Amino acid sequence: MNKKNDLKILKFPNSIVQIEKQVEAILFAAEEPLDIESIQEKLNTRANISKILDSLEKQYKNKFLQDLKKQIHLKNLVYLEFFQLLLN
Repeated sequence: MNKKNDLKILKFPNSIVQIEKQVEAILFAAEEPLDIESIQEKLNTRANISKILDSLEKQYKNKFLQDLKKQIHLKNLVYLEFFQLLLN
């Protein structure tokens, strides 16, 4: 493949990420829960908002689980160090 085609492939996901960021911003800025139609009106788009919301939900779940695993790992390290100090 030539470089021109490679650039097109790399740019494709950016538009998806951009609209996800816009939906996310709308959700965080909202004073009350919004339905899909309201979000679509604010974006003035025909994008599949339901699919975008599903994607954001998965991202947040994954981030939460990763953060939780890190916290558990760090907590285990602290306990391990504590018990090593007790044994020495």
